[in-house]
Parts: sequence; C-alpha cells; structure tokens
Amino acid sequence: MYKKGNRLFLIFIDAAQIFLFQLNKQPKMNSWAHLLAMVGFLYLSASKFKVSNIKTVEPFGFLVPGDEVHISMLTQFNRIELIIGLNFTALTLKEKLASILNTIKAWEDFPPFQADIALKTEYLSGSATGLMSVNKAIQHLNKILTYLAPDTKYVQRHPCKVIGKNLTMEFFSRIDFNLAKRWSHIDPSWTVASIKTDKGQANTLTNFIDYLNEAGYLMEQETDSIRTILEELADNKFPESLRIEMEDSQCVGEGTGENYRIKSCEKFNAGYYCDLEVILPKSLQTYTSLHPIHYNGIRLKLDEDCLYLQDTISSQIKFANCSLSKDLNPDFPICTLITLPNDCLKFLTLVDIEKSIENCDFDRHPPPLLQFYYLILAPSYRVIIRYLYLIEGGE
Repeated sequence: MYKKGNRLFLIFIDAAQIFLFQLNKQPKMNSWAHLLAMVGFLYLSASKFKVSNIKTVEPFGFLVPGDEVHISMLTQFNRIELIIGLNFTALTLKEKLASILNTIKAWEDFPPFQADIALKTEYLSGSATGLMSVNKAIQHLNKILTYLAPDTKYVQRHPCKVIGKNLTMEFFSRIDFNLAKRWSHIDPSWTVASIKTDKGQANTLTNFIDYLNEAGYLMEQETDSIRTILEELADNKFPESLRIEMEDSQCVGEGTGENYRIKSCEKFNAGYYCDLEVILPKSLQTYTSLHPIHYNGIRLKLDEDCLYLQDTISSQIKFANCSLSKDLNPDFPICTLITLPNDCLKFLTLVDIEKSIENCDFDRHPPPLLQFYYLILAPSYRVIIRYLYLIEGGE
C-alpha cells in the first residue's frame, strides 16, 4: 500500500492517469504526445517515490527480457499400462510377518533380560528404533492389502506395460531368514554374568540389534514408498517417484517434459493396475521470454495464455498462444506461433518506438504485485526499471 503523500501530488497523479487513458482510447494517437505524457508523469512521480533495485535496460522499448523458456510445437500421446506388483496374498504375508514377530518376541523375552533390568534396558533400548519401524511397516502393509482384489486376474489391454514398483514375498522372506539366522547365534542359556564378561557374547547381541534396526528401516521405507504410490494413483496423481522407471522403459524412452494422465486404475490379485496416457512434447524450441513493460498500467496487449518470445539466435520477436493445461508439463507448454497485424512484431524487433506505438495494440492492465515502474531517460531512450513506493514528503 502507498503511504500518505502530498494531496496536490495525488491530484496530479489522477489527472495524468485520466489523460493517459484518453490517449490510449485513440486508435491512431500521436506517438510522441503519448510518449511525452508518460515521461512527464513518470518524471514527476519519481520525486515522490523511494527507489531501490535499479536496473537499466537498453535500448528503450516495450518489452524486457526474462528467463529462457522451452516450448513445444507438437504433442505425442501414448497409452501405457503401469503395474504396481504386490506379489503375495493376505494369508502368506500374515504368516511371514508372524515369523518375524516371533523372533522379535524371543529377543524381548531373552532370559538374561528378565533377570537383570539394567541389562534389559541397555539392549532393548538399542533395538527400540527397529521395533518401532517394524510396527510402522505392519501398519503400511494393512493399508496396502486393501489394494488387492484376490478374485480378479490381470488382463493386459495395451501393448506397452511398465512395472513401476514391486513389493514381493521374497523381500520379507529374506528379512525373516537373516533375522532368524542372527538369533540362532544367541544361546538362551547365557547368563547375565557371561554376557558382561564375554565380549563374544556381547558382540553377538550387538550384531542382532544392528540387523534388527536395519531390517526395520528397510521394511518401513519400502512399505511407506509403496503405500504412497498406491494412494497417489488412487487419487489420479502420477507419482513423481516413478518418473525414472517410466523413462527407462521402452514405452517412453529418454524424453524431455513428458507428463502423465491417469485414465483409470483397478485392483487385481497380484497388484494394482493403472491405464496411463503419456503426453510427450515434440519439436522443442528454446526462446527468451519477454515481459511487457507497464507504463502506469498501460502495456502491450497480452491475452491470457499468450507469450512474447525472442529467438535466441535471430533475436526476432514472436508471439505465441500456449496451452497451459494441468495435464501438460508447465515447464514445456504446447504453443502455436501467431502473426500479429500491422507488422507489430517486426517493429518491436527493430525497436522502432514510433512504429510500434502506431501498429501494436495496447491495453490497460494492473501492474505486477511488485509495482514495477519505468522512467524513460531522453534523448537516449533508456529505461530504468525501479521498484518504488510512495513516501511522506518525498526523498
């Protein structure tokens, strides 16, 4: 918000705005009169504004360069089947988890721990992280099981199929085997005294703790990842974590800016199936984006979804209408180049100020939120971009 300023100055501001608006309504106005009006307004305005972040743009014009942008002139649509493999049943998974939990229970009930509270606290506190992770993994698995349909078989509908992620019984069997193997090295006949005096026994207990923590971490991370992917797909969102798998497949290949649309998803007896439409930008071209300069809210006309662009090689200015649909990658919009009437783009490229004013369309538009204002310095017609705000009494 502007701070309170001199009342007379504000009246002048209002009068200048009305004058510029009337000039803008004339289809073929005197270009130098318009230019003079803007210079006078901005020159007087500058005396009441605090100035910061000064940037000089040469030569004077109606567009200022921005970032490099990549646009696509063509789009290719492919259909792909995405499979999240869940290679187990509720029964087989329950049995394997029961085996893992039995080993953990034996660890918690280890006889020397029952005989010495300090010993129990020392070792069980060391494995607490692993135990917590195993419990979280079981919670994730209970949710994952809801994405299985035991009586439904998978039927391939499209020739291209990608296995995005697999959660297999082999994963849990390997953890169960390795955990049980380390537990087998621990003898229930050990005593509190022997554990405290025998470094070999103490190391064996520590090795079990290390693997239990590692196994718990792996179970939690893997099940959390699968659950997140399934929930995103169910919400019709493509999981970004699967982008590498898609690009590595022959169905998509190494591309730039591809986007994915979820058409439908279904449960089956060994996983979750989704029908995807892959949107691939083609004929990518690189330009420099150009932003219209606001002169007290007057700028080159720019409709929604349109861009001014500058060829990075020829410096020619172009105008494009771009599709910014949510189904497309916003970093690679699909654009169509448009020819503006009266050679407007030619005069903008040539930085012919008078011809640009005569042949290009202008409109009123609220300045950006940062309130860019521009001061024209005659006779060189440089533009100084200033970030300004009105202050009491001037500065």
